[in-house]
Amino acid sequence: MSRLSYNKSVLRNLAKSQDKTELTSEKIELNKISDLKKNFNEIVKISEKSQAIKIKLEQDFQATQKELTKLQDKSESLIKSLRREVMDIDTIFKDLGQKMPNEISDMFDETSLYSVDKSNLGNIYG
Repeated sequence: MSRLSYNKSVLRNLAKSQDKTELTSEKIELNKISDLKKNFNEIVKISEKSQAIKIKLEQDFQATQKELTKLQDKSESLIKSLRREVMDIDTIFKDLGQKMPNEISDMFDETSLYSVDKSNLGNIYG
């Protein structure tokens, strides 16, 4: 083999080797880009799911708050009515010169224990 053909052979082998190296390098870069795209898409999915959960939570919270407000309003109305009735009964007993039974006065005293309290809702969601 002549020196010239040897050099050509070496150059061809070097060129092939360099092409393989470049292809390998391009594949590695493409894999990195592919991994980055996968990670980005995963982040987008997580963010979208998180946002959907937050929206659902807000809707549930609003519905719960609305229901508790209705219950609180009804409870307060009934408590006011019960207190007026107890005071009317107390007046009747006083007019008769008698003491109102403890069972009735206890109801009057305990009404505040059974009111609907929604004051901690802000702590739950906030």
